[in-house]
Parts: sequence; C-alpha cells; structure tokens
Amino acid sequence: MSDYMFMLESHLSPEQNQVVGWVEAAASQAGVNAFLTGGAMRDTMGGFPIRDLDFTIEGNALKLVKHLEHKNGATILESSDDRRGAELLFPNGVRAQVASAVQLTYAKPGSKPQAKPASIHEDLRGRDFTINSIAISLNKASRGLLLDPTNGLSDLERREIRVNSHHTLYDDPSRILRMFRLRARLGFELDPRTQCQYENVREAGLETKIGLRDLHEELRQMADEPNPLAVLETLDREKLSSLFTPVLTGAKINTAGFGKLEKARQAVPYGMDFHTTNIGLFLYLLTEKFTPSEKAELISRLGLTKSEVEAWQKLEGKAKKLERALASPKLKKPSHVYTLLKAAPGEEVLFLVISSENRLVKDRLKNHLQKYLPTAHEVSDRELAHLNLDPASPKFKQARQDLILAYVDGRVKKPVPPPEPPPLPPGQRGPGRPPGRPPSSNAPTVIPKSPSAPPPRMAIPQGTQPGLRLPLTRPVGSSPPISFAKPGPSVPLTARMTPPPIIMPAPPSPPPFSRAPKPAPAPPPPAPAKKAAPAKKAAPAKKAAPAKKAAVKKAAAAKKKPKPAPAKKKAPPVKKKAAGKKR
Repeated sequence: MSDYMFMLESHLSPEQNQVVGWVEAAASQAGVNAFLTGGAMRDTMGGFPIRDLDFTIEGNALKLVKHLEHKNGATILESSDDRRGAELLFPNGVRAQVASAVQLTYAKPGSKPQAKPASIHEDLRGRDFTINSIAISLNKASRGLLLDPTNGLSDLERREIRVNSHHTLYDDPSRILRMFRLRARLGFELDPRTQCQYENVREAGLETKIGLRDLHEELRQMADEPNPLAVLETLDREKLSSLFTPVLTGAKINTAGFGKLEKARQAVPYGMDFHTTNIGLFLYLLTEKFTPSEKAELISRLGLTKSEVEAWQKLEGKAKKLERALASPKLKKPSHVYTLLKAAPGEEVLFLVISSENRLVKDRLKNHLQKYLPTAHEVSDRELAHLNLDPASPKFKQARQDLILAYVDGRVKKPVPPPEPPPLPPGQRGPGRPPGRPPSSNAPTVIPKSPSAPPPRMAIPQGTQPGLRLPLTRPVGSSPPISFAKPGPSVPLTARMTPPPIIMPAPPSPPPFSRAPKPAPAPPPPAPAKKAAPAKKAAPAKKAAPAKKAAVKKAAAAKKKPKPAPAKKKAPPVKKKAAGKKR
C-alpha cells in the first residue's frame, strides 16, 4: 500500500471506505480503469473533511453504474449527459458520482459542451482548477498511484486557487460561483492570473450566461457547506447573489439564522452517526425574510423539485411534532431520549436546536449531542465477541443496541483501565535494567581494570639520541623459551567461534571495621546576651609622625634592657646640739 492510499483510507469514514471498495471491485470485474478524483482528493491532500466521492472511469461508466445499482443497492439520483455518468446514493448514506473520462469543448461561453472519450490525463487537464485536478488510481496494477498533471499539490501548499487554462472561466461562467464557494470554505486566495481572468469575465458580463440548471446545482452545493453564511456574504460582496433571485441581497440575507445553524452544527461531535438532508433547512433559513410571492418566484426561477419544496415547507411542522414528543413526561430515562432523537431526521433536530424555547427540550437536546451520541460511538463490536454472533445478523445488532442503551442509562460501567505505575524515585533500579546503571543515564557501563604491575621498560641502545623513534624491541632480560605443542583433537567450528567468557575482577575488599573514639560532648550553647545599646563610634586616631615613631622604638628598647640594682639608702645626718646651751 502506498503512502497516498494509506492517507486516503485514514481520511475516509468507514462507510466511504466501503463504497470505495465496492467501486474498485466493480471496475475490476468490468475490466475498466477506475480513479478517485475531484473534491475527495483535494480534501484528502489538503487535510479537510471529505463530503462526497467522485469516480472517473476510463471507459463506459454507465455499465459500472448499473452493476452498482443491482449488486450494491445504489440509487440513481441524477444522470449527467455531459460526462456520461450518474450521481448515486448508497444504502449506507454515502453520495458518489461516477462518470466517464471525457474531453469537453465549448462552441461559445455558457453553451452546452460537446464531450468525447479521453484518457484520465486529458480529463484532468480539462477541469476547472488545479486543486480539483488530482487523482489516485484504484486499479490492481497501479493502486495508490497519484496523478497530478497540473501541479495542484503545489497550489494546495500555497493555499491558492488557480485555473487550468486561459479560457477556463470563459467556457463555463458558472465556475465563478464554484470558485468563490471554495474560497469561502477553504480560506484560499486567488492566483493573480485567475483574478485577472475573473475581472475580464465580469467586464464582459458573462455571469449572465450562467444557466438556471447550474444555479440550481450551485444552490444545492451551498446547502451542504458547513458555513453557508460565509458563501452568501462572499457572493453578496461580489454582487453575484442576485443571480439566484433579485431580492437575495443586503438585509434579505438571514445572518442571524445562519449564525445559529453554524453553532448548532459545531455542537455535533465530529465523526458521529448524524445524517441530515440539508436542502430543506437551508431553504427555510434562506427564505425566512422573504414574502410569499418572493418564495414562489424562487421556486419557479430555479426549478426546485417537488421533494425539495416539501422538505422545505414541511420542516417546521415535523419539528414541532418532535418537540412535543421530546417534552413528554413519559421520557423518564436517558435511553428513552436517545431512542427518540436517534430515529428523528438530523435536520429536525438541528431545527429544534436553533428555534426551540422550551428549557426541558433544550437540555435534552444538549445531553443527546454531547453525552449520549459519544457514549454510543465508543461501543465497539469487540465487547460482543463473546456472543459468537455474525456482525451482520439481526441478533448481533439487537445485542449491540441493548448494550448502548445500558451504557446511556449508566446501568453498565465501562471497565476502568489500570492506573499507570508511579515513576521510580531517582537512583532506584526498575525492571529489566542492568544493575549498576542509574535510571536516567544512557552512558555505557565502565568495567574497572584489575590492578597489574607496570609494563617493563624498553632497552635503549647506547649511543642513541633521546627523543628519536626507535623500533619495537623485546624487554631487557631473559625471554621464556618457545615451545610447540602437539596438535590435539579437532575442535568444532561453533566452539571455536564462541568468545571466551569475560571474568569481572572482584572489587577490592573494604578496610577492617574499627570503632572510632566517641567525640566529646559539645558544651551547651551560651545563653543569648542582652543586646547593649549601640555605642558611639570613636573617632579614628591620627597617625603618628615619623619622628615620634623613632622615640617609641627607643622607649621599647629601653624597657627590654635589664634594670640596675637599687642603691642603698644613706642614714640621715645627726644634728649637733648647740654649744651655748651646755653648762
């Protein structure tokens, strides 16, 4: 399987994949080449949701249509004389167009084209835009081969819309409406040459050459758009919306109604089994501001079919009937609400979402879209494998429906998956990890080398200058004699190829355990002293002069000299008595 085929099957829904298989088998049985082309390949390569399937057959496509109608139960909705094919509706709700590969020629702008059989490459080159000219082969010999003769993949990457030739918009002016519809949906810009060609066509007034049948087909395509309001506003800015009816301009465009429809469609989960017929709801919102005479003019101007008019005019009455049933007190369980809304058409459910004012009805619609539908979608056939029933049998379908209702009511709980184990703390070894390696390290394990004696020094001949490279010589000393052993028994090849075991050296033994003396107990910490008042900073002392330094040194030296012994004190002199006083 090619990468493009895998990408295609990943984008298609199961029902669309089933239709592709049916067409592939029918083409193989009829002996014709089948290709998937057009919008399906554009949406696949651009990453957009695929709506319809377009098959191109190299040969008679009507023969293949009859085979699909009889064997696969397809219904023909409309036949195309230009491309010699038909639009089919399959039992699983998928729409597909099967047509022959042709080359179209136009006598004048807006005229009916003349078709002749052609190859797939000629068919692709004759289409409108490059992004619509991509195909993939569904044949056995070239299944998955991508065909892109106009380089449409490059335009998809640049997000541009480019015409295939210089006369694309001149030949069929209805392609102008298709161009702006794709621009509004994809958000692409027009190529400069395409913009120039469009301006020339508008200047020539060729938009008036668009036929009523092409307008009707473009209105149907607009109804299936996810955001019709963006398309209508784009056409209104280009003054092209009045082509459908003269009153469809400005204030007549129901901006509020289409805005509610867009929000209602966004509330439906993507991929759910929710089928709608959009033409009735689209026409109801489109003509909500029209008068009865303007509605009648639209019907007659575009040639709307009887089924389309009935779907439009009877929608409101059917939706009101569904609203009364949904507000009934008999709906006591969620499964009752799910069963009622599951059987109702999707357009009636969307009509109630945007128009109902009943609080109970709004809550039940919200629960159905956001809870019940996703719950039913999660039920798989593997949960019923123990019944050993055929998935296509009525018993299997009934058992699956019972299981869905049980899940919706909450009577059966889905098995809770086991919780993931908590992450290991750093440094702990997990299961399967070799010992000795940390969990977060990817470095190889380093094996420590065993301690060995240093290698012997090489003998340096006398007279040799140091630093020169010398040839490798044997170490100095006596070398052991060489002995030749006798050949023994032959060893098998597998044993000789087996590498010798690696012996890991034993780790060095730890030193003997010795008890260290207990350290002296630390003294208790002193009590915290009270904080004293901050003392005033003393003025910095002035540096002594150099002369004073010498005096200080002499005084210090004098202090160091030994002191002399103290002298003996002399006796005080004796006073002599006066001689006159002696008698």
